[in-house]
Amino acid sequence: MSDENAAVAQVDRLPTAPSYAGAWSRLEPALSPWLLDAVRDMGFEQMTPVQASTIPLFMQHKDVVVEVSHFGGFFCGGGSELS
Repeated sequence: MSDENAAVAQVDRLPTAPSYAGAWSRLEPALSPWLLDAVRDMGFEQMTPVQASTIPLFMQHKDVVVEVSHFGGFFCGGGSELS
């Protein structure tokens, strides 16, 4: 196996790290208690960076546009997040 192929094979084996921005309780302004409970009941323990940066703006009645990264022909974050 050439050095280039070995490097590609090594990259293919690297684990994908999830990207988290902290607990839901860290949002400012804070989520109402019932909404925080509902989010946790759905299994969401941590916010994504997009959620952490946009939800406070939504709560201030601001419009938000989010740019999505494009990797290898696939879009990341297809709208399935709570943001």
